[in-house]
Amino acid sequence: MSGKGRSRYVEIWYDVVDIGDLVKATLLCLVIAFGTFFGIKPVVESMFPGMEPAKVRVWQLVSSLLAAAVACGIAASIFKPKRILVEEAPTEGIVREEEI
Repeated sequence: MSGKGRSRYVEIWYDVVDIGDLVKATLLCLVIAFGTFFGIKPVVESMFPGMEPAKVRVWQLVSSLLAAAVACGIAASIFKPKRILVEEAPTEGIVREEEI
């Protein structure tokens, strides 16, 4: 909890995440994906002169989608989970049925 009683965690899709890490990861993915989308166009045009504009756009789209997937992997490795899972099996009141 911060000083004003607000939590820095928010529930998204039945999981609780740190809102700061979520914003940073989202910005990282957006910057990498959009940077690739706009940066790959001159590269493709120089590698394949005379290529149709529609095909250049396809290269832009595919490259930016791959870059977004890589960016998600980078964000997952930078921003580690904050929760601790503890699994315990109940020890009392268990009745086992075994086949003979």
